[in-house]
Amino acid sequence: MKRSNVKLTDMFKVPPKEPFSLKLNFNIDNPTTEKLFNKLKLLFEKGLAIQIDPAEKYPYFSLKDVHYKHIDIMKKHMLSMGIMTYYKVFDENSRDLLFKDFLYKIEKIKNLDIRITMNWKTKYIDQIMVKYTNNDKPAFEKFLKQVLIDNEVNMFFKFIKPSRLKDYKIFVKDDIKKLTYLVYFDFADTSGYNIAYDPTHSLGIM
Repeated sequence: MKRSNVKLTDMFKVPPKEPFSLKLNFNIDNPTTEKLFNKLKLLFEKGLAIQIDPAEKYPYFSLKDVHYKHIDIMKKHMLSMGIMTYYKVFDENSRDLLFKDFLYKIEKIKNLDIRITMNWKTKYIDQIMVKYTNNDKPAFEKFLKQVLIDNEVNMFFKFIKPSRLKDYKIFVKDDIKKLTYLVYFDFADTSGYNIAYDPTHSLGIM
């Protein structure tokens, strides 16, 4: 599959290319995962703005202007660079279900003290607090392992600092509608595409 070099803004003005077909050079000095995320974040936001306003008359856009068709197109654009994009919208109920599902998993860990605070009227969870007991550090290590699996929960509670690309997030809250918009990225899996691909090299960070 032929890869091509493209201008940053022009790529969003045409239909998305095939997965893993584009190479971008971010020219990141002393590259880190956080720096890569910030570059991808700016790229995603720029592309989303172009999908909403192709004429680029307005430098900013509102959440009310974003539709799933814009997100779907941007997912394909990002995949053309070998990046998987995750877009989630949580209301109070779905956010609470996410938290409770996580709690059901970690409650099985022995010597792990789990406390929560919640809204008495809505019964929705506001905070989760965890510590190990009986000097059982392995119990806390099991907890951290589960946190790495449930990275979306960690985005809300910040149990551990982000280290992987999929640990960093674009987080937007709509207090009026009581919605939380979540976007994050990860290196896409090449399975099914029959292509040898090195994401760090293709993204120009090495």
